[in-house]
Amino acid sequence: ASGVATNLTSIPAAAIGGVLPVGVTGGSGLTSVPTGITHFSQFKLTNTLVGGANPITSNIEEHNEDGYAGKGDPMTISSGRWTFPATGHWLITYEAEVYTNEQCPVAECYIFTTVNDSSYGEASRMNIGITDMDEYGYNSSFCSFIFDVTDVATHKCSFNFNPSVSIGLAGNTNETLTGWTFIRLGDT
Repeated sequence: ASGVATNLTSIPAAAIGGVLPVGVTGGSGLTSVPTGITHFSQFKLTNTLVGGANPITSNIEEHNEDGYAGKGDPMTISSGRWTFPATGHWLITYEAEVYTNEQCPVAECYIFTTVNDSSYGEASRMNIGITDMDEYGYNSSFCSFIFDVTDVATHKCSFNFNPSVSIGLAGNTNETLTGWTFIRLGDT
């Protein structure tokens, strides 16, 4: 009740959830300090990809210039399948820039995830359209997903590019035109 003092030393430890303060029977005080974000990394497509890819498997590198700073172990990739360095809740982002000289094209870009290292599902999707262009048209978009990674051996992700016509997924080794960001938000 508001304004009522309680003698915490008389409350049984089993009746209180969490960490008990020093001075409470069975309490040892704060046992750990929250550490905040422990892992983050960014990757980019280094060369333009023309046509589709499911998954995107090549011309990917971790960002490494312009003051880039990752934290913790980075993601690893093999045959387009990304492995998380630790369990936890992960924010996955996919930003894509596309270009073409064709009229009214649409490109779909997906984040796929799996919880069994086998069956991948569409976790998030962006559709990018280009209209009203003279010679070349450009556009970009973004999608994201928060993934509960409970087992790094089975919980993975991949990225897809599925254009309706001959569209380029823009890549560049000096800057991120198309890229992926991974941030571990906290424990699972």
